[in-house]
Formats: sequence, C-alpha cells, structure tokens
Amino acid sequence: MRPLKILIASDSVGETGENVARASLAQFNISSVKEVMIRYPYIDSEETIDDMIVVAKENDAIVVYTMVKPDMKAYMERRMVEEKIP
Repeated sequence: MRPLKILIASDSVGETGENVARASLAQFNISSVKEVMIRYPYIDSEETIDDMIVVAKENDAIVVYTMVKPDMKAYMERRMVEEKIP
C-alpha cells in the first residue's frame, strides 16, 4: 500500500492542522497506515498557496489547512475546488 500523503497548510505554524489530521486518521483506524505529512507554515501569499497546490496535485495528496486571514482562506478554498483537491 502506498503512503497516504497529507499536506498541512497554515498561516501560522501548522500544529493545529497536523493535530487534526492525526486525530482524523485515528478515527478511521488509519494510524497503522504509513503516512507522510508535510507542513507548509506561515503562508502569506497566493503564490505560496499556488505552489502548495501544485505539490498536492503532483503527489495526489490530501490537504488540511488552517487559515485565520479571511482573504487567504477564501483563496485556498477556491483553488482547492478548482483543482479538485480533497
């Protein structure tokens, strides 16, 4: 079985997103599956989001994000829908 790839995107450190991802994996008994988590902390531009989206698509990854800034959150949501990224 191939590793589950999870990108953690945040406009802060990314710790909350990683904790949510780990808790979600545990809820579905996926903790035994090898997973790869990559953090994208301190996102402060649309360009950084676009770069992260490219990596997510190339790696067939799931994205977990925590964004406080409304404009960055809205942009992230829009791009995820456009690119059909879970």
